[in-house]
Amino acid sequence: MPNSMRNQIKNIFNSKECETSILIIICCMIATNLSIFHNGDWTKVAVIASIVGGIVLVYLLVWATIKIVNRKEVSEMSERPRFIIETTSRLLFLYWIYITAGPIPTIIWTVFILWDGFRSLKQLLQ
Repeated sequence: MPNSMRNQIKNIFNSKECETSILIIICCMIATNLSIFHNGDWTKVAVIASIVGGIVLVYLLVWATIKIVNRKEVSEMSERPRFIIETTSRLLFLYWIYITAGPIPTIIWTVFILWDGFRSLKQLLQ
């Protein structure tokens, strides 16, 4: 893969559109799971959260595909706000794993998420 393509994909993943979409999708996953676990069945909240999460995911995939195919430049989000959103997304993802799979998978995932968080913090401080 050419270096410019690699940079374009990196810029897409670090853009405000992608970071915000990932945060919204994780929030929808949590809302869906909590609603189903609390009520024991699909509720309006679970259905709406699933639909919204799916729409945001499809939007993100179509948007990224259009940017890549047309070789459009995407600006990266500034580092400090991106670090805050990524950290929030990581914590919410860990919470989703906890409510979905329990403590053991959460502990396993925590190691990887902490490693990625420390790597991001190191890049932020350089």
